[in-house]
Amino acid sequence: IRAALSETNAPNRKLKEAFDRILLKEEEEPTVFAFRHNGVTIATEKADPEAGSVVLHVPRLLNGAQTVSTLSRFLESNSGNATLKRNRGRLEQIRVLAKIVVADPASDFVTQVTISNNQQNPVHPWALRAMDQRQVDLADKFR
Repeated sequence: IRAALSETNAPNRKLKEAFDRILLKEEEEPTVFAFRHNGVTIATEKADPEAGSVVLHVPRLLNGAQTVSTLSRFLESNSGNATLKRNRGRLEQIRVLAKIVVADPASDFVTQVTISNNQQNPVHPWALRAMDQRQVDLADKFR
């Protein structure tokens, strides 16, 4: 429902610190991340189980943009770091709880899930417009 917030945003700072402790300083085990993180919520029009995984059709991130963007920035800013390269296995051991909602992305249910799962950082009403049917249709056509 929104793009990444500033790196100085408190939750994003905490996420970056967690990645640093796990991947660079090796002060914590990768398994602790799942217990200290709320996870991500994804809406999808269809989910197909396939060989030990799930294929999501037209997925939309409802909650977790800060996690995704903070990890991306962390990996980019440390791309040349030898410790991160050596600890690639630790990165692969990090698990994130994923809640998957199979429903029409423009449904009232998905809107309520979005609001309920986005309490850590304020969500302004205009941000919810990204999930209304007109916006969803436009995004699909551009995709």
